[in-house]
Amino acid sequence: MKEPTTHLNQTVAAYVRPVYKRLTDPSLLSRCLLGKTQNSNESFHSVIWAKCPKHLFAGYKRVFVACSLAAGEFNMGSTASHDFITRLGVPCSIHRASLGRRRDLKRIRAADAAVTVVAKKRREVRRLAQQKSQEEFVRSEGGPSYASGGFE
Repeated sequence: MKEPTTHLNQTVAAYVRPVYKRLTDPSLLSRCLLGKTQNSNESFHSVIWAKCPKHLFAGYKRVFVACSLAAGEFNMGSTASHDFITRLGVPCSIHRASLGRRRDLKRIRAADAAVTVVAKKRREVRRLAQQKSQEEFVRSEGGPSYASGGFE
């Protein structure tokens, strides 16, 4: 077998290669088909990253606070962040509480709408159309442009 050419240091490549092979395993990738996600915590993570974006550096304390606030908000809604802020000695204004309640109601309505039969059918039709479009594109290009472990 030909040794792969890479710009990575061989010591680093030795650690990266097993991770890459695990992430490109067909059984793992098959879970991503049809819009399914491999990460059931994705929604929670989006709440964390909204409070502490990944592209900006943040220290341990900031990330810890963002995770704590996100966990409370994810489980109890805006009430958790109001309680947190109040415990820090900062009074929560009527306007902030009202905005939080509206945000929670909007989130609940969106969640209720997303579980209706009509919404589920719409998502299924959209996913199937997207899959068909992708398959047609791959066929028109003469096959897949990459493969699991294809860099070796």
